[in-house]
Amino acid sequence: GYGDKIPRHGVARLLTVIWMFTAVTLVAIFTAAVATELTVDRINSSISSVDDLAGKDVLVVEGTTSQTFAADERIASRSVDSVDELIEELASGKADAGLYDAPILEFQESGPAAGDIVVVGPSLNVEHYGVAFPPDSELRRPVNHALLETIEDGTYDALYDRWFG
Repeated sequence: GYGDKIPRHGVARLLTVIWMFTAVTLVAIFTAAVATELTVDRINSSISSVDDLAGKDVLVVEGTTSQTFAADERIASRSVDSVDELIEELASGKADAGLYDAPILEFQESGPAAGDIVVVGPSLNVEHYGVAFPPDSELRRPVNHALLETIEDGTYDALYDRWFG
């Protein structure tokens, strides 16, 4: 109330306090319900396996192993020129799904597009990255040694967690 509008009797004051707490509680319940619904919708994606891609607008980057995988699995897809274009179309809702390298998509998921894209399901086609040198390169041995050290001492996992979540 405002000065002259404050209830004067004890029962009226008690009802006012009960009404105020009830209103705050109802607003909190409504807010929690909306937040929960939005979160559950994000977590429960309609895509969790290759079979779920049927009938979806699936993007692949032209000339990548993801495009080859989609063709081999007979997944109807359309090609884009770059991963940036793939992310942009997914984030804007112009496509339902995208196939690309998991580490890059996981990085994008935790980056500027966070909240707009979600990486779902297990990796569909596991591929490993490598570092290539000419056979006579002096860098080959030290790089192999450094990679093994980072894997053994846990640095690799720490870097992966830091950059890919």
